[in-house]
Amino acid sequence: MKAQTQVVSVILVVGIALAAVATITPWSLNMIQKRKDAKAVEDVFNFFFLLDSKIREVAVNGGEQTLMIKVPGKISVYPYRDDQATSNNITFSFTSKVSNVALNEWISFTSNKNKTATLGVDSFGVIQARAQRQRDYMKMDYNLWYRDLLDRQANRLYRIKLSTMNDQVVHSTNGFIRIQRGEITTAQGLTITEVKIII
Repeated sequence: MKAQTQVVSVILVVGIALAAVATITPWSLNMIQKRKDAKAVEDVFNFFFLLDSKIREVAVNGGEQTLMIKVPGKISVYPYRDDQATSNNITFSFTSKVSNVALNEWISFTSNKNKTATLGVDSFGVIQARAQRQRDYMKMDYNLWYRDLLDRQANRLYRIKLSTMNDQVVHSTNGFIRIQRGEITTAQGLTITEVKIII
């Protein structure tokens, strides 16, 4: 009889332990995923500021730079086109359980989002992000677009013109970006520096 009591006690203890593990495991896995996603969002945020810095550096100094983003997602490059408002930008889309921006609207990390800004005051690049809820996660979009800068004293415009192979919109999921300077042209008060983006 005493042996049966010990067996029942062991079965009860094991059963309670299994119930506790079954209750805690989904919660802890969810918390671990949220921490991973928070790190991924921070990595993408930092990557876009680095990307803007490298593009401007290549535009000024020439040469070539390469970058790699290790967060799984899709990079899209929209080369400059006169007739399209959505041109001259790079977008990175990924999914996450956390967000660093409000839902459903573009939030700018740059002082202003004017289409033409002031040389010496503003940056060529505008970095912005948005989150869109999709079931139990969010679709995050980070965007870097380039605008014209006006030298108000000389009344001259300066433009960084993004280009791709064959000047077509390109998409990639490999995370690799190569940045190269193309030609610099000046005409009628406008200086254009071409920056080639290879993904």
